[in-house]
This record gives sequence, structure tokens and C-alpha cells, in this order.
Amino acid sequence: MSNPYQSPPFSRLPLVPPYIPIGPIAYLFIGIVVFQLVLAMASIGASVLNLDFLQKASNGIANQQEADIVDFSVAAVALLRMLVFFVAIVFYLIWFYRAYRNLPALRAVEVYTSPGGAVGFHFIPCANLYFVYRGMREIWLGSHPKDLHAIKSPMIKHLVGAPIVGFWWGLHLVSGFLAPVAVRFIEMGERQQNISMLQNAVLIDILSDLLHMAAGLLLVCIVYFSTLHQEERFELDQKLSASR
Repeated sequence: MSNPYQSPPFSRLPLVPPYIPIGPIAYLFIGIVVFQLVLAMASIGASVLNLDFLQKASNGIANQQEADIVDFSVAAVALLRMLVFFVAIVFYLIWFYRAYRNLPALRAVEVYTSPGGAVGFHFIPCANLYFVYRGMREIWLGSHPKDLHAIKSPMIKHLVGAPIVGFWWGLHLVSGFLAPVAVRFIEMGERQQNISMLQNAVLIDILSDLLHMAAGLLLVCIVYFSTLHQEERFELDQKLSASR
């Protein structure tokens, strides 16, 4: 006969962390990204000045004053971009962690790791090439008011869930690959006093900035709509729970 005063058996079911609104951190991060896009445009402007100077140098009509102005413009924009980049990384990771942490509370079907693990993959070489994309895709799919994971048709799930995240990550990777290539070409061009190589390096740098801007715009869309979707999904879940 069981003891009526015995405490109930201990439940080992994992605790689901409560939903926490991520709007403030999301909108602050979006503002930083927009500022980054403005700096990217300034960087392209500095690169255009550099191209003009290199063209004059190839014709033998450049002067030291122009060289100093170009060098200062390029260096100042690069320094400011680097500082803002580190600030953006901090706010991005905070948003990413909180958005991923909310997924169980939103009853997302597929969550492949913990919030800390999803953030940690950003710092693991090679693995981050795939798992950062996967984590963002989980946020995008799991935040939608209609659970896109539950869609049975693989084609519909792909069309609805994958493209924007895939395009963002692809543009980000290509832009990140081109940037050091441009630096390498600049170093080689300066060593060899090859103006043509320096011009090609600046063109590669401009292309990298354009792709970076496109990736930034897609990231703004992902963060904004994922945040909006999480709020909508949470409100919908609350209404359904109240009606039961």
C-alpha cells in the first residue's frame, strides 16, 4: 500500500525557459547595422577616390597632397568600420542567443542544440560555416506564427524558410572571402609598385563592400521579421492557452 504522505516522484522533464521579448535588443542591433551600411557606402566612396588617384598616378599627374587625402580617408573609414563591427558582433550574439532561447517557449518543433551551443558554433572554425546558417534558419522557421517545421512538403518548407537565410549567409561568406583577397593584392601591388594590381585590389574591395551591404540588408530583414514573428507567435500561443 502506498504511503499517502509520500512526496510525488521527482520529474526529470527539462524545464522550458520562459519567453522573453527581444524587441529592444533587435531594434538596437538593426540601428547599428544601418550605421554599418552607411559606413560601407563611405568606404566605397573612399575606394572611388583611391581609384581616381591611382589613375592619375599611372598618368604621372598625381601629387603627394592627393595621396595623403586618399590615405587618410581610407584609413579613417576602415578604423571606424572596425570599431562599429565589434559593437555589432556583441549585439548580434545577444540577439541570436535570446531569439534561439525563446524557441522552446514558442513550441518550435526542431531545435538542434542549446542557445549557448548555437552561439558557440560562431567561434568554431569550419563548423561555423554550416552551423551558424543552421542556427539562424532554426530561428527563422521556429519564430514564424505558423510552425513551418510542421509543413510536410519539403518543397514548400524550402521555399518559405530557406532562401532569405541562405542568401544572407552566402553573401556574407563571399564578402568575407573577398576582403582579405583585396588586402593581399594591395600588399603585392605596393611591393611590386604595380598600379594595375592596386586598381584591381580596389575593385575587389568595392565588390566586397557591395556584397556586404546586400548581406546587411538581408540580416536586417531576418532580425526584424523574426522578432516580429516571435511576438506574434507568443501572443497566439497565449490566446490558444487561455481558450482551453
